[in-house]
Amino acid sequence: MKNLSDFIGEYRETPPSVDAFPTEVGRRLRLQRIAFGWRQSDLALHAGVSVQTIKKVEKGEAISSSNLLRILLALSQGTDFLNMLAAPNFPSLKAHERYVQLTSPKAPSLLGRRVRTRAVTAPQTSEKTW
Repeated sequence: MKNLSDFIGEYRETPPSVDAFPTEVGRRLRLQRIAFGWRQSDLALHAGVSVQTIKKVEKGEAISSSNLLRILLALSQGTDFLNMLAAPNFPSLKAHERYVQLTSPKAPSLLGRRVRTRAVTAPQTSEKTW
């Protein structure tokens, strides 16, 4: 029997390694900036960040999440970012079911509440993923 990753695995791009991720983000943001016809100073102005921040992100160096969000919004990526969070890649159907239950209109709001979950460990063999 197939599991969820068998169905969606072929449609998702393999993400870069943790070490290569910032460089890939910087490369893609640079390509978008160039496609917009903007200089680094133009993007910095639209995003409300310094030119140095744009240079850092394009080199794959660390920047704050706030500055990254500002850059994404300046490049009109805000909706795409929210859509990505609304459709996460679930490790199992059980996780997807829990997400659907939590996001249903009848679900109690979890904002402002401490949510306790079990510790994340290696996948359990007893849980079926079909």
